Amino acid sequence: MQNNNSGFDHVIGDAVMDKHYNLKVADESIYSYLGATAVPLFPAYIYPDDRKLLVNALEAVDNGEGERYVTVRLKSFVDKYCVVIIFIKQSSIDPKQFYELNIYDIVYLVKEYEDIKAQLKKLKLSMQLLKPVLLFDYNPKTDEITVFSDRDVVSFKGRLEELHNDLMKRGAVDKSSLSGVNRLFTSLKSADEGVSCTLNMTTFSDGKEMKPVNIRTASVMDKENNSVLSIVGVLSPASDTSASMDPRYINSNLDPLTGLYNKAAIKDLAIEALNRDHKSVTYAMLDLDNFKEVNDTYGHMFGDEVILNVARIVKDAVGKNGYVGRVGGDEFFVVLLDMGTELNELRPVMRSIRAQVEWAYKGRLGGIRLTISIGCASYSKDADNYEDLFKLADHCLYCAKSKGRDRFVVYDREKHGSLEDIKANDDKAIKIERKVSQRQKLEFVVDAVNRLTDWRKAVIDSVLSLMLKYFLISEVTVYDVRSGKPVYSAPHKDEEGESVCSYLEDIKHTFRESNVFAYGDYFNLKMPFPDFFDYVEKNDYYSLYIYAIKDKGEITHLVAIYSKGHYEKWSETDQNYFSIICKTIGDKILNG
Repeated sequence: MQNNNSGFDHVIGDAVMDKHYNLKVADESIYSYLGATAVPLFPAYIYPDDRKLLVNALEAVDNGEGERYVTVRLKSFVDKYCVVIIFIKQSSIDPKQFYELNIYDIVYLVKEYEDIKAQLKKLKLSMQLLKPVLLFDYNPKTDEITVFSDRDVVSFKGRLEELHNDLMKRGAVDKSSLSGVNRLFTSLKSADEGVSCTLNMTTFSDGKEMKPVNIRTASVMDKENNSVLSIVGVLSPASDTSASMDPRYINSNLDPLTGLYNKAAIKDLAIEALNRDHKSVTYAMLDLDNFKEVNDTYGHMFGDEVILNVARIVKDAVGKNGYVGRVGGDEFFVVLLDMGTELNELRPVMRSIRAQVEWAYKGRLGGIRLTISIGCASYSKDADNYEDLFKLADHCLYCAKSKGRDRFVVYDREKHGSLEDIKANDDKAIKIERKVSQRQKLEFVVDAVNRLTDWRKAVIDSVLSLMLKYFLISEVTVYDVRSGKPVYSAPHKDEEGESVCSYLEDIKHTFRESNVFAYGDYFNLKMPFPDFFDYVEKNDYYSLYIYAIKDKGEITHLVAIYSKGHYEKWSETDQNYFSIICKTIGDKILNG
């Protein structure tokens, strides 16, 4: 994506649009082209005289005519049009509801074609100079490998096992390197990315002498299907390449599952970036929301597939603008170089990652809503060293989690406080991890019950506030049913008029067998409790847990726990913890 003062030279991007012509998700280049304040209605950006062409193509797709394309003029955020070709097909996720759009600038495509022709010519000339070097191309689907000894000269073509047998038969590999050869061939078979090794072989000595040979591979990906098309590799004498080997190809620097940089490598790159002449360096911490539920429900093998897919999404969105590393189970660390302002350059990348992760598993995981939260901070605007910049990005990630997840937060001193305040609070506050363990929750509940024996408002408010953090909920309020007003709450509220108490008659019968009324998805309230559903939807409560405090069978108080703006599938253990705290509060209210 090229950017200059006159606007964008071209746009190439993919998007998903619903049947009402609203863009549901798009990649970074689309968001950059349309602008940070883009409206979702896609035809608004099509030149008026061309909109009918788009509608006709969409109708043809709906009528089962397969993939269609249309040439229209598309308006950018600087109110300039460029001629694009849009390929349209039904979405594989839900063909009846969504279209997939692949958008290409026609002028850019012509330029790109000419560039490819020129690059191919250069490549052919360069290959003549790559001596002594061998190249190979392996297709994992057909298990066929082709070895080129000089330009288009094929020195071997056949199955991977046949090449292995040929090497062993000719004694082309030193005994000390046999295990390394076996690992290399296993990696090729498994389509591993970024393999690098050094083996003693006769490859560059006319079969007479064992000499060290550097072998490096890279994967050519089919992005649409997230699969490996082929693996290309290069063999060269170790003495010629070892000094200049790109560290990204060294296995010890790569995460074995995703092929991204591992924790140590991305930290080194993050520190190195600050020491180079960059206009700006942005640290972005990314963490999947509700990933533990995915692992617990679908197993760790499926969880690994999710991590691998998310890694691809993040890597594609970042592109050549920086580095991507995996620093934990579902945590990623991105270092972005010279990304400029949040509005013009940083926001489209973050927005694309967030939207694509949500879309990738939308409606596919039952009641689990897999999304991603992101926190960002930049050098030199926010801090000038690794530790402080990392702390600010990590703090913003925590803010994104606490505000409801599925969002990115960019550090702002006025909104989030000074670095000194953040450090001070980190030192003084109770240490609560973003992923709170069941042991930590249990310890909190035991402590909360003990503290509530001291029935003072300050203690009650403190316990309720900590509930928000330990269970990642948005509100907890104790209501007096007779007045309908809150008695205790976190965050503090002085609610007048309508509250959950206004709908007690509708839901009262649900408390006959139990003291609990819980819904992980508020939409399930629509049929049995339509009026209460309207209240919950109006207040943006996505999940709710309501506990009835009873005196001789009559409900006197309600404890309402809500997640606002995001779904929470509270485990049975979590709900038991809620009940313990609510019962303790009820006993104190009724018995003093």
